[in-house]
Amino acid sequence: MADEGEALRNPSLLSSIKNLNGPNAPEFFRTLEETAPLGLWSKDQLIIITKLKLEGRARSFFEASLAGQVLNYDTLKEKFLNQFQKRDNFASCFTQFSTAVQLPSEGVRDFASRIEGLAQNSFGDKTVEKGEMSKQLKDKMILSQFLAGLQPNLKAQMLIENPKDFAAAVELGDRIEMAQAMLTPNINVLDSRVENPHKVIEAVQTSGETVAKTLELVCKQLERLNDRMDRIEKKETRDNKNFNEGSNASSVRPPVRCFHCGRVGHVIRDCRQRMAEARDRNYGQGPWNRGNFRNRFDGRNEQPNEGAIPKNE
Repeated sequence: MADEGEALRNPSLLSSIKNLNGPNAPEFFRTLEETAPLGLWSKDQLIIITKLKLEGRARSFFEASLAGQVLNYDTLKEKFLNQFQKRDNFASCFTQFSTAVQLPSEGVRDFASRIEGLAQNSFGDKTVEKGEMSKQLKDKMILSQFLAGLQPNLKAQMLIENPKDFAAAVELGDRIEMAQAMLTPNINVLDSRVENPHKVIEAVQTSGETVAKTLELVCKQLERLNDRMDRIEKKETRDNKNFNEGSNASSVRPPVRCFHCGRVGHVIRDCRQRMAEARDRNYGQGPWNRGNFRNRFDGRNEQPNEGAIPKNE
């Protein structure tokens, strides 16, 4: 690298770097840092190049706020990026944070980094410094969204362990992910873990209890599922039986039943009990039936005639 007092090497490369007008600050500094190794430029020379490339709003901001200050390159870059970065409103940033979920191909640590970035955009350090939000509340929100956005196979075990803070949750999630990768016959995943074999051993040793709890939870879920399937099968069997009985009852003629005596096998006109009752009514002990005239011809009912000789008893 060139020293501060040396002349700028390869000045022709400056033409490949656009002027810094303000909104293009991220692109300007990215191009400048990519070109610096080719031109063998030092950090002090990058400050000089940045000042030479100022124009428009960027020059106005530098002259009003930064002129006369002794700044290194990193601080100067941070000042411009903070001033001209695109600022989204709180609603859109918080929506992105609260709806973030882990992608299928995204690791636990990558997802954790993305959650932290979205949280920083929604409520950064300035919000905490101004007292608008406590650091404890911010940490709890990050932890809650991190657990809620994990893949289901990771979330179940994480909820069982119930980590207390975000750092512990990330560490635990990484161990669980590594243990699941070893239990899964995926050669690509296992090859990516060969670089850190001690982490693999640590994951296996520390995740034994978690795996046992997970298996117990899965067994309970399977038992509940079997019970539910049994209830469904019994209900379907009962419904089919009732349906078949109803179908058979509609196709079979009901048995003949007498409306007089209530017995099965004959109708009322052939009922013997009804015939017997009718015969008793017609030939029974009624006042005009034959049996009632029998006593009229009995000697005990006859009145004695006058002058008749009484019978000797």
